[in-house]
Amino acid sequence: MEALDSSGDMPRLSGMYILYYSPGACSLAIHALLNELNVPFELACVDIHKTDNRKADYLKLNSRGQIPVLIDGELLLRESAAIAIHLLTKHPHPLLPAEEMRRAKALEWLAFCNSSLHQAYGSYFLLSKNLKDPAARQAACELAAKRIGFFWRDVEAHLQTQPYLCVDEVTIADFFLTVIANWTRLVEYKVTLGTHIIQLCNKVIERPSFAKALQTEEIRYTLQQ
Repeated sequence: MEALDSSGDMPRLSGMYILYYSPGACSLAIHALLNELNVPFELACVDIHKTDNRKADYLKLNSRGQIPVLIDGELLLRESAAIAIHLLTKHPHPLLPAEEMRRAKALEWLAFCNSSLHQAYGSYFLLSKNLKDPAARQAACELAAKRIGFFWRDVEAHLQTQPYLCVDEVTIADFFLTVIANWTRLVEYKVTLGTHIIQLCNKVIERPSFAKALQTEEIRYTLQQ
């Protein structure tokens, strides 16, 4: 975590954001957003698979041990949806539409991705890693996977008549949806991603900002129905 100074204190870089991220985590959406906004930023890798997020220096930044963290001068933000809204408020961009109704729908879908869908996967990963009894683990993980599938079926139905979550233009919600969809390959039990979901995600990963973030984080992106 090179962005921390020698004393372990939080850095204060004027005019430059610092994003603490873990490869492929929800921080990927913020990474792609920073690319899209074309603003100066520095990356600090905190690999959750190596438990870097539980090390003392990172816990000084985020006592919750979660990813991402964004530093903007004296401001520290620890929730990805709040980070996205903060950045898109400071740097207006079509990823968060200005028109009231479109903006409201983009925020609704952002909230869905950040809470309902993200937490469904989070519950699955928590259960799969921590339940030791095989029968209990299978029952709990199957239930969690069904919950994930329920949400994806709702998304697929929504996309039957439109290419993106907010009708005809990509928004920050589509960035988050695309990141989370890639976690499906880590689920042991059957979760189906519909054709329209895959089409949406393929469009998003082709954006230069998102493709650059995938390359930087060395992420393999593969979706299967």
